[in-house]
Amino acid sequence: MSAHTPGPWVVSSVGIGFEVDDRDGNQVAQASQRLSDGRGRSHFPERQANGRLIAAAPDLLAALETIVERYRGSGPVSTDDLARAAHAIAKARGTP
Repeated sequence: MSAHTPGPWVVSSVGIGFEVDDRDGNQVAQASQRLSDGRGRSHFPERQANGRLIAAAPDLLAALETIVERYRGSGPVSTDDLARAAHAIAKARGTP
């Protein structure tokens, strides 16, 4: 059993920073970032990507643990295992 808050986690808001909440709406992470780099370049897309990556952390961890456990046990890594990992990566990247 992991010591972290169980997933799934979701990005609950993105503004000056972002918040990541668990399934019950409890905050598990928050971050603040500058609005721009001083040259007018917005950090909004970066904030969104950071929030997605943090929200995907429990999914990524679980998928990788499964793959490593099966690989070490000389068991086959199934297409379901790989699909779960691919889904976690897509969640982190914000792609369908």
